[in-house]
Amino acid sequence: MNTAQIITLSSLVCSTIIIILLISGTLLGAKPHGKLHRSFLIIAGCLLLTCLLEMPMLLLIGTEDASLALLRSWLFFLDYTFAAVGRIAYCFYVRELISINAGVSRNPLRAVFCLETVHVLLEAAGGFGLIPLWLISLNRDMVLPAFSIAVSTLMAIVHSNALKKRELVSFILYVIIPLLGGYLTEYLFAGIWSACFAGTVTLFLVYINIQAELGQRVFEQEFELAESRISIMLSQIQPHFLVNTLLNIESLCHMEGAHSAEKVARNFSDYLSRNLQFMTEKKPIPFMKELEHTKQYLSIAKVRFGDKLRVEFDIKESDFTLPALTLQPLAENAVWHGICNRENGGTVTIRSEEKPDCYRVIIADDGVGFDPKKPLNDGRRHIGIENVRSRMEIMCGGHLHIDSTPGTGTEAVLTIPKGEKFEK
Repeated sequence: MNTAQIITLSSLVCSTIIIILLISGTLLGAKPHGKLHRSFLIIAGCLLLTCLLEMPMLLLIGTEDASLALLRSWLFFLDYTFAAVGRIAYCFYVRELISINAGVSRNPLRAVFCLETVHVLLEAAGGFGLIPLWLISLNRDMVLPAFSIAVSTLMAIVHSNALKKRELVSFILYVIIPLLGGYLTEYLFAGIWSACFAGTVTLFLVYINIQAELGQRVFEQEFELAESRISIMLSQIQPHFLVNTLLNIESLCHMEGAHSAEKVARNFSDYLSRNLQFMTEKKPIPFMKELEHTKQYLSIAKVRFGDKLRVEFDIKESDFTLPALTLQPLAENAVWHGICNRENGGTVTIRSEEKPDCYRVIIADDGVGFDPKKPLNDGRRHIGIENVRSRMEIMCGGHLHIDSTPGTGTEAVLTIPKGEKFEK
């Protein structure tokens, strides 16, 4: 073997290994859009077969044995056929990618199919000596495949508004790389076959594009799932708050008559009219807005419990955001599970402070407390606590920590990480 054949064989072996790895990664990984997945596998499979066919073709160059020469002709035919199928699959891939976001005609695919069919038929006719040598040479100069690649690229350019920038760039590179790596290299360095290696580089770019698209889709699905979970949580927590407030009003009707109940009902109505939209907020909101919401709740609760409930505030930092309905449920828990269960009542204290890497909001009470190591068997579903903890994690990467001592009280701490994404 001469130097050109050794270089060619080395590139074919490298290409074969790379393609096998790409196919394995595609089969073992998560599946993107079904048709795109199949198209990529067809393109990769055809390119792999082309590499495997060109290895024996390379070794049979210059053979004088008639049977081996015939075998080489058939290998040439199969090589051209699989390459043509791969280009048709590539055109199908481009069309399917565009059709995700926009309507696209099937005419480009039909044109590529016709061009590649004529290309393969001419190669078959040349193998049987049915056409003149000049036409065989012209066909092997890959004129028709160049046109089919141009059709696929033109389709991508025409519908560029339906493609991401990286997708459009990858399609343009699909034209440039074969031209530079295939035709130009083979023209400058006689005897070196580089088309398969150029095709492998292109296939690798397509694979990266598919994985990037898949990663984006997974991110979007996770985001939609988080949004859905937040919606469910909010739909749970709002009735929870409404029921507790209505129970307050009902108690006042029995204990103090209509005047106090009317006062709470009016306050409650004002609260709803000002905060209904805020209660359904799915993004972090300013801390002061959440604090105002909590003060509204505590004012309603204070009418119910009177002097038994005392509230103190120590706000040292307020220029940050946190998920909606995180402070109010904790204050509600402090009132219902801490203070109201203590004969002489108690104090709910709300503090905020800034740390080097986070903001902290502390809701403390000196109520009855509980043992954090034991489950709360009070017959209630603690929806507020469950939702606060989940939404803190999902919406701002924060967390809720609750510490309590029986007979002493409870302290709930909201920790909100600093960062441009979450600050006001």
